[in-house]
Amino acid sequence: YQASFPGFESVGIGPEKAAALMRRSVTIAQNVRDELRPDGGLVAASVGPYGATLMDGSEYRGDYDLGVEELREFHRPRLETLATAGAELFAVETIPCLAEVEAICAELAGSRHPAWMSFSVRDGRLASGEPLEEAFRMASDVEEVVAVGVNCCPPADVAPALEIAHAVTTKPLLAYPNSGQTWNAQTREWEGESRFSLSMVATWKRLGAKTIGGCCRVTPDDIRALATYLAKHAPRYVRPVRIRSDSPFG
Repeated sequence: YQASFPGFESVGIGPEKAAALMRRSVTIAQNVRDELRPDGGLVAASVGPYGATLMDGSEYRGDYDLGVEELREFHRPRLETLATAGAELFAVETIPCLAEVEAICAELAGSRHPAWMSFSVRDGRLASGEPLEEAFRMASDVEEVVAVGVNCCPPADVAPALEIAHAVTTKPLLAYPNSGQTWNAQTREWEGESRFSLSMVATWKRLGAKTIGGCCRVTPDDIRALATYLAKHAPRYVRPVRIRSDSPFG
């Protein structure tokens, strides 16, 4: 999620080793999947936003100083590296502004690598304050994007975002908010109490969410309870689709 070539370089790790570490992360996930789910399961390679690499909370504001082309250049080498790692799809997540949506969509288009794309949102808009519906439209226009949604937002922001998505896209929807606590970039601490509640999940499902999970500060116990709830209520899961007849992902 936060791993990037510039980030590794800042701590003295060159591009070759950085690429190996990124690929290794996928291998570790595959090994765990094979151990726990021998009947199958998906491994998604997390592709976080540019702001996450700055470690200043920019992914919750979207106030970047880079344009679309610069953001494409930032994301391209990581996407290319992860594309060779064997993950079934990219999990492009916590994207806070339209420039970054446009940049990643441009890189995904024609790649034949399935991806989901989820956004950092606040009060029915992108974290940057830009129209959320435009982000959903942009992502939905890319054939490789197989699902769209929101993540790493307060649980209360999920339902309004899903309503917007449902109105502008036919792609499967996903939602995995954080606990509802707030990250203080100055003190580097989480503040407030968890507001992640199963009572909201039925609404998210009714609004079209096909994949539901948790992000920052959502605990293993929360996920265990969520999995039990979803199993009881017969959820449907997003699967990668055939992008083209020659897709390596089938």
